[in-house]
Amino acid sequence: MNKKYKIRNISIKDLANRITHNKVILPALQREYVWKQRDICRLFDSHMQGYPINTMMFWKSNKLDEISFYKFLNSQYQESVTKNESFNTNFIDDPVSYDIVIDGQQRITSLWIGLCGSYKTAKAQNPSYLHLRLDPHPNKNDE
Repeated sequence: MNKKYKIRNISIKDLANRITHNKVILPALQREYVWKQRDICRLFDSHMQGYPINTMMFWKSNKLDEISFYKFLNSQYQESVTKNESFNTNFIDDPVSYDIVIDGQQRITSLWIGLCGSYKTAKAQNPSYLHLRLDPHPNKNDE
């Protein structure tokens, strides 16, 4: 069997855009999202310090009708709401235009929430937003 495997770089911005347009989907065999707010912060901290956050693995398939799929969670995330909405593949005319997440769902969802949404804990009245300090040496007079 001669299979082609392709390594491709995609920006986080392009990945978020593809999630927004439901072009990145999750197979039903993936576990639910389990990361907490602190895990999202640690992921961004690692990335900002230049540590690798590892690769993500996607699959392209012509046979989307053989298994069930889900959309990504809403980027306005409510802690403990881990059920993803089903993704209907019945009307897809170009199945290989979709990226099926095989590895990296927790990290991708965390990037999605951190950059494009918010995180609301069960106890908090208001959602939390990720704020990145890009200047490692801020002026002491700055707030």
